[in-house]
Amino acid sequence: MEERVMRKLFILLGVVALAVAFTVPARAEVSFYGHILFETYIQDASEEYFHPAFKTSNFADDDLLWRMNDGDSRFGARFKSGDFGAWVELRPRYEGSATSSWPDGDINGERVWEASWMFGPGTLSIGHSWSPEFSCVTGAAFNPGILGGYGDPGCTVRADMVKLSFGALTVALIEPFTRAGVRGYTEDDVDTTLPKIAGSYVLNVGPAAIKLFGGYQSYESVDETTDPTKDCGEDIVSYVIGLNASAAFGPAYVKAMYWMGQNEYNYAPVPYPVGTAHGPYYDAATEDLTDADNSAYALVLGYNISETMKIEGGYEASKYECDEGPISEDTNSAWYITLPIKVAKNFTVTPEYIYMDEEDITDAAGAETDQGDKTYYGVAWKITF
Repeated sequence: MEERVMRKLFILLGVVALAVAFTVPARAEVSFYGHILFETYIQDASEEYFHPAFKTSNFADDDLLWRMNDGDSRFGARFKSGDFGAWVELRPRYEGSATSSWPDGDINGERVWEASWMFGPGTLSIGHSWSPEFSCVTGAAFNPGILGGYGDPGCTVRADMVKLSFGALTVALIEPFTRAGVRGYTEDDVDTTLPKIAGSYVLNVGPAAIKLFGGYQSYESVDETTDPTKDCGEDIVSYVIGLNASAAFGPAYVKAMYWMGQNEYNYAPVPYPVGTAHGPYYDAATEDLTDADNSAYALVLGYNISETMKIEGGYEASKYECDEGPISEDTNSAWYITLPIKVAKNFTVTPEYIYMDEEDITDAAGAETDQGDKTYYGVAWKITF
């Protein structure tokens, strides 16, 4: 009798334990990471140098750059529990701060704030994260490696989005980016009805990897003072399409990128080239809007000297063209050479030299103006944890 009761009790306890096992979620996997990047450089600007992100008057200028790079320094965590995961990455400061090193569109210090559901062959992600069409091949430590406005990256970088991935293919619906101030147009309002759409596809062919990427968005720029009987809005259509590729040959490697687009100034936070008047042009007399054309490319060569040292050099250039308006063409370029040295497992010191040439800007009459150049040389210090 007692044996029968004990057997029933063990069966009951087993059923309860099995039920608990199915109702209690699996233990989440959590990993933390981060690094601090500190820059110690000399900035050397020519007399002709003019760049709205740095100064508004022309004079030769040398300055010490001594700062933590808040655009690259970060602390992050990755979570995974069954078919669900999350990725959180924070930066020290935020866009708009007086000491912010690069305005990449992040808010309140959140580089990434993303949650994902992994279902069968795909992954659905929501939140603030990397856009699939982001592309960068340069590897300089400065700023950090993204020479924004000189051809790299040429895309959205990070933004609020809904993203769907199936292996090599990724597509995202992204918060639209709008920039007020169409040249020649009185703009009172910006209307958006559809999200930006962007995507990428990655091909691996032997030692080479190729990424195809693109994005498209449209919004309406409205002049509320226009006669209400007329069409008072102008559609600002922007797109970007391109590819990047990389390949390794023993200790040597090569990377390259090319992209082209329309109205890049109105598509992404970092325009090409950087400037306040590089979007489309509106002719009030004819009521015609002329779109701007953009293109850029980059080439990188590198060699791994040893397990603790490598050398890399890169060149990139961008071009803006518009058939109407005060600026018909603007080009610029940059090149760098860098020598990362791994002093310890988590400590890298990188001496490097970077040259940024604003080149010439051409007005509607064909007159060219030299915009000068700027040089950075020094050392970047990076500790990971």
